[in-house]
Amino acid sequence: MTPEQTAVVASAIAAAIGAVAAVVSAGFAGVAVWSQRQANKPHLRVSVTTALAAFGDEVSNALYVINVYNSGTVPVRLQGAGFEAKGGTIPYMGTGWGHPAPDGRTLPYTLEPGEELSLFWRDVRELARIHVGEQGPLCRGFVTTAGDHRFRSKAIKPAALATWARE
Repeated sequence: MTPEQTAVVASAIAAAIGAVAAVVSAGFAGVAVWSQRQANKPHLRVSVTTALAAFGDEVSNALYVINVYNSGTVPVRLQGAGFEAKGGTIPYMGTGWGHPAPDGRTLPYTLEPGEELSLFWRDVRELARIHVGEQGPLCRGFVTTAGDHRFRSKAIKPAALATWARE
């Protein structure tokens, strides 16, 4: 191989190495941008449980509770909540079904990172009776943010709701 051919091969290898380095660098930059965007997005965990509220010596009927936990790094403004049914949604606000949390917090509310909010619904049996027949069983609880993003809980088992409706 002549010195000119060696120089051509060496420059081709250098160009290939440069191209690979540029692609790897762009990949790392893309991952960094994606990670930063993910860190600034809301991350909420939503669950639905049942509870009994105590008022002195009296205990309420069973209530549904939508629990919302902010597992992200940014505050999230919660605007609404409710239950999704097969035929539509049952909103928390403006229906008379919702109760504020025991400490008085209600919607709209800004949930700070690491903070949890519990939203109480009236009597599970009453809600179940109304909506099992009309719209099918309630599927899941949800909350909506100020940006109209909806975070959902796991599905409520239809058998559990049907049991409440019969009692």
